[in-house]
Amino acid sequence: MTKMLEDAVLQVSSLPAAEQDCVTQLFTDELASEKRWDDLLAGSQDALEQMALEALAEHRAGLTQPLEDLLNEVEYDRVVAALNRQ
Repeated sequence: MTKMLEDAVLQVSSLPAAEQDCVTQLFTDELASEKRWDDLLAGSQDALEQMALEALAEHRAGLTQPLEDLLNEVEYDRVVAALNRQ
């Protein structure tokens, strides 16, 4: 166990039992979610690579448009904000 994880466990252990259970549930839910994404993406690498190659070819051929031309200002700002959070 890493020092960071030990510190987190120590902090959580000082909480009331119900809050400890909530933190544990959040943690295990997040681990399960990450596993689902890993499993989904592991089986789709060939398809994702093909789509990326097609997108690059379309862009190089001048067949794409800037995102801001396709979305209204509010939608564009929302997409940019979401991308910046990642």
